[in-house]
Order: sequence, then structure tokens, then C-alpha cells
Amino acid sequence: MRRRQDITVKRAMMFLMTIIFATVISVVFSVSAFLQVYGIKAQQKKSVEMYKAYISQQLEGIKDDVEKLKTIVGPGGIVERYLTKMNYLENMLQDFQRVITEMQEERMSGYFQIFITGKDEVWIGVKRSTKDSVYVFSKNLKPGLAPYKFYFFKTPVIKTDYMIPVSPDCVIESASPDRTVLLLYNQGVSKAVTMKKKKVEGLARTYGLYIPKGGGS
Repeated sequence: MRRRQDITVKRAMMFLMTIIFATVISVVFSVSAFLQVYGIKAQQKKSVEMYKAYISQQLEGIKDDVEKLKTIVGPGGIVERYLTKMNYLENMLQDFQRVITEMQEERMSGYFQIFITGKDEVWIGVKRSTKDSVYVFSKNLKPGLAPYKFYFFKTPVIKTDYMIPVSPDCVIESASPDRTVLLLYNQGVSKAVTMKKKKVEGLARTYGLYIPKGGGS
């Protein structure tokens, strides 16, 4: 009887030890799993912080670039100052070319200028000759004397943007002929004529201009 009791006690002890061992193992695995999850979360948090720092650094760099760009292209910036200087130089060059155009000896040359009357601009088109289909000049001219000179006889040696060579047979077109006055200068003789039609085909022939044999621009 006593022997059976001992066996029963041993079995109970073994069962109890098994439960305790299993519980310890379960706790160990739970702690390990917790530590792993905590480590992953900590690593994720660290990565997120690193990304935040990187993005913040990039944004600061972009802000600096924007400020530099504002300094370059903003009011009073480098670009504006450059454009202002370029505009000044272009205007000065145009004025200089006008001076050169007016200073040259033209007594034996033949050319015409255009004077627009009234208050509105007028479109003017000029072709080098009646055989040409391309305009060598096409602009809206403001009222007053235009700075352009169209040479049909003996073009000056020094040429500017305001000197346009044409032939005595050139074609002149005007959107408003009654407001378009042609100032003709031919070898020391000058006269002013108002266009009667929208198109003058052959300048010398139309206005009876004398061109020496072999002459022309």
C-alpha cells in the first residue's frame, strides 16, 4: 500500500515539474518574442528618425536654393540688373547706328524714307524688286518720320540696321496709303509724295526718278 502511495507521489511530482518547466519555457519564449518585437520597433523608430533628419536636411537645402534663386531672379537681382544693362546697351547701339546713318555723305546717293501722318501706326512692306516675293522690310511704323532709309542707288560704305538696300524697281506697300508720305532723295534732288495706291510697283518708274545707267543698289 505504501509503495503505491510513493509511486503516486512521484508521478504527481513529475507532472508538476513538467508543468513548471513548460511554464518557464513559455515565459522564456514570450520574453524573447517581446524583446525581438521591441528591437524591431526600436530599429523602425531609429530609421524613421533618420529619414526625418534626412528630409529636414533636404528641405533646408531646397529653402537655401530658393532664397538664392530669389536673389538672382527677384527684383533688383542679378538677372534684372543684367537685362537692364543689356537693354541700355541695345538702346545705345541703336542710337549710335542712327547717328552713323545720318552722318554719312549721301549727296550722290538715292534713297527714300517714310513719314506717317495721323495718330495710328501703319503697316509698311517693302520688296527689293517687282520680281521678289519676299519682303525685305515689314513693320508697323509709328506716326512721324521713320528712322529707316531704303537705298536704291549707291548704298553707303558703312552699313547699319537702319539702311536697307533695294533696287530702283522696288515695291512699296502700305495699309493706309493716304497717310503714307515717301520722302525721295536722289542725287541731291528731293521731293515728297503721298502714296495714291496701296502698292507702288517700281519706285523709279512710278515717280520718274533718274538712275544713271548701270546704277542701282
